[in-house]
Amino acid sequence: VAFHKSELSFVTRRYALEQLFWRVMDTMFRNDKEIKAAMECVPRHLKSRLHHGTPSMSTIENMLKHEGFRKTMWKQLKLPVDLELPAFDGQLLYGKLSEMIHSSHGTFVYMSEDANPVEKRFFREVCAHFGRD
Repeated sequence: VAFHKSELSFVTRRYALEQLFWRVMDTMFRNDKEIKAAMECVPRHLKSRLHHGTPSMSTIENMLKHEGFRKTMWKQLKLPVDLELPAFDGQLLYGKLSEMIHSSHGTFVYMSEDANPVEKRFFREVCAHFGRD
C-alpha cells in the first residue's frame, strides 16, 4: 500500500508542478515591463535556453530559484509572493514519466504526512490556484 501511495503522490505532484511551470512559461513571454525587469534577474545561460525550443522543467525551476523572477511570476499568477520553492532535487523533474502524468487531471494532490512544511505549503497554494485540493 505504501508503494502505491508513493506513486500516486508522485504523479499528482508532478502534474501540479507541470501545470504551474507551463503557466510560468506562458507568463514570462508576455510583453510586460515588470516581467522584462524580472527576466534581468535570471542568468544569461538560463535565458539562452528559452530560444532552443520548449524549456525543460529544470530550466524553469532554476529560473524560479532567482527571487526577483520568482516573486514577479507569483505576483502575476496571483500566488503569495512569499511562497518558497521547495528543493525538488530532481525528484519531480526527471524520470518516472508516463502517460498517466500527462493526462492526470485528478482533483487532488496526495502528499505524505511527513512531507516538509515548505513543500506542503507550496503544493497547497499551487493546487488552490488551479482549483484543486
